[in-house]
Amino acid sequence: MTLPGSPVGVLVRFARVVSEALEPEGALRALADAAVAELGAAAAGVFLVTDEGAVRLAAGRNLPDAAAALEVEALGPELAARVEAALDERPGAVHVLPMVSGGDLFGALVLAFRDAGAFDGAARRELAQGLVDLAAVAQRTTAQLHDLRRSNAELRAAREALGRAEKLGALGHMAAGIAHDMSNVLAPLVADVENLKANPPTERAGKAAARMSRYLQVGTGMLDRLRRFARQAPEAGHVAVDPAPAVRDAFDMCVARGRERQVEVRLDLGALPPIVVSPSDLTSGLVNLVVNAIEAQPGGGVVDLRGGTDAAGRAWLEVSDAGPGIPEGQRARLFEPFFSTKGERGTGLGLANVYAFVQRHRGTIGVTTAEGEGTTFRLEFPPA
Repeated sequence: MTLPGSPVGVLVRFARVVSEALEPEGALRALADAAVAELGAAAAGVFLVTDEGAVRLAAGRNLPDAAAALEVEALGPELAARVEAALDERPGAVHVLPMVSGGDLFGALVLAFRDAGAFDGAARRELAQGLVDLAAVAQRTTAQLHDLRRSNAELRAAREALGRAEKLGALGHMAAGIAHDMSNVLAPLVADVENLKANPPTERAGKAAARMSRYLQVGTGMLDRLRRFARQAPEAGHVAVDPAPAVRDAFDMCVARGRERQVEVRLDLGALPPIVVSPSDLTSGLVNLVVNAIEAQPGGGVVDLRGGTDAAGRAWLEVSDAGPGIPEGQRARLFEPFFSTKGERGTGLGLANVYAFVQRHRGTIGVTTAEGEGTTFRLEFPPA
């Protein structure tokens, strides 16, 4: 029969404490406590090796504050000497027991004894080694659990990105077909309108032809965007441009829309670096974001369109509103095709188009929102 105070009983109790610890630090504190209570050490410290390779005190018992500030680069004699120097009373002996599991070194248990020969007995050494081994296994399990959680998070993010890419791909195929068919319809109309504009029978007809030509240019520009959306490839062929005119165009297009809904649209544009971008795509994307911000405030409000340059030289643009914010359950799907926060009023293609445009131009798009605190969309583009 194993007695509660026997080495086996001590190890069983310690294993139970370690397995029930809610956080890794709990197991390490239990090791330091057991070192004093069960091994008879005057003081004990559990030191861990950090990811950067440094050694830090994770748990201690009867150690002065100076021990918590110890900085050493390796386990072994140096650590033992530094602990001995930090103690208020010079110990008879200091021992360092490495915590090793599965071939990995996680740290060490440092024991300080008043009696120089207190740790010479085989039974006490075996008990100490058993405690250290159990603690090392607990550390290894914690590390594996951390790696598993990180892998699961990366896998989940990759799966979500793949799902979004598949939907964008399907939408792209559909967009390519629509763009092709609409181009066939508009091509002869564009030719006829240009003919009429060049040879108008009357002044009034000439003005109408010029107006129709502008509208057709907008329509063909939209078809070009559909084709680029269908490709879903990094944009090529564009040269570096000043994005400010495209931003101001978006602002001008949205001022009247905001006024109709008692929403003030404001522009605060700082210096912007030249970026490789399609100006029409940039204008279209910003108009989409500003219109969404206007519609998010049916009772009136303010929308801010801002821009500038960050410390890394990247151009940034923000569209902010003071609306109700986006519910947490919808945020992860904002850029997903066919998903809309507007219910039946929305197509779910606006933000997907903006996302695709930003990706094609090697930019990034992010959103900051909280229920009742408004929403801010931020676009960033690398400098040319």
